[in-house]
Amino acid sequence: MNMINKTWCILVASALLWSGCGEDEAPDASLGELSVVEFRYQRSCFFGCPLEQPLLAGTREKISVTGPGDATGVTARSTDTDVVEFAIERQCFCERQDGENGRLLISESASCDGVWSKHCDNDVLVQAVDVGEATLELIDGHGKVLDRVELLVREADQAIFSAVYPNELGSVEADVFELSGSEMIEMNLQLYDADGFELLAPEAVNWSVADEEVAIVNAWLIGRGASVSAGLSVIVEATGPGDTELAVEVPGLSPSVTLNVAD
Repeated sequence: MNMINKTWCILVASALLWSGCGEDEAPDASLGELSVVEFRYQRSCFFGCPLEQPLLAGTREKISVTGPGDATGVTARSTDTDVVEFAIERQCFCERQDGENGRLLISESASCDGVWSKHCDNDVLVQAVDVGEATLELIDGHGKVLDRVELLVREADQAIFSAVYPNELGSVEADVFELSGSEMIEMNLQLYDADGFELLAPEAVNWSVADEEVAIVNAWLIGRGASVSAGLSVIVEATGPGDTELAVEVPGLSPSVTLNVAD
């Protein structure tokens, strides 16, 4: 198993442990104002996050909905498009009903036969545009508000860097990180708003190194180089001996740390 795959496994295991959710526990969600639909952020948390958790300005997220929220013809409306914009993404599938696992993706007009039963899910795509509060309204096929829930968009006020080294258990917080040879480490970032609430940011975090002859950054499924736009975690690869700065740029903050790469 290569280093990136090892790091990816660490990421998955850490997230599962952090969540504290077992198979019998319901994911964290927010019940809509009208108590009809449950809403949860999907991209930032393995088991979902409630919408009371603020988003970083500029990021994109995805909200899953329950029950009536999955009905045909549902649309999403923002009470303030200067703060957040929405779009509905609908996906249908055939699911086995005989106790066996199985799911087949299909078009919305297709049908399922035999042991297969048709289901369709609606997801709400979210673009956090600017700092503020806005309400997501789900509108049913008759133009009536099915349910509504508030979203919070904030800029960063505090940042904490931590690293996971390939042969060590747990993470290390520091302002200076030591690497050797061609070592790769997982670098994580926690962002907090002015009230101390952690920000969700599956993307819109700009990572860069000052000297790519010393180190580069590598984001899963995005790319590698002197700079990448990704989420709150990247791989830092040492490329040569020396010192360089690893910097992050997000709305409200431009923190940095030092990388020391030994010969």
